[in-house]
Amino acid sequence: MQELRLAVPRTHDLLRLHTLLVMHDTRMKPWRRKLRVLRRYAVDIRYPGFAANARQSKKAMEIADFARAELRRRLKLRQLPSLP
Repeated sequence: MQELRLAVPRTHDLLRLHTLLVMHDTRMKPWRRKLRVLRRYAVDIRYPGFAANARQSKKAMEIADFARAELRRRLKLRQLPSLP
């Protein structure tokens, strides 16, 4: 969003950020389902009553790695190794 000179809201709500980004880059539209999965881990995991098993954690990390690599590619930034 900064690259587009847009105000970046202070939020952990990935779906809200996605909605704002899609208005400027429709290639992001298919990401919504994956971001919906990650949204649960952005805030909810920090509070009692929500836990993730190993399979869920692995899936969330795969989505985060994909998003990070793809966004760095689009911004023409050096690729970093995947997180362990």
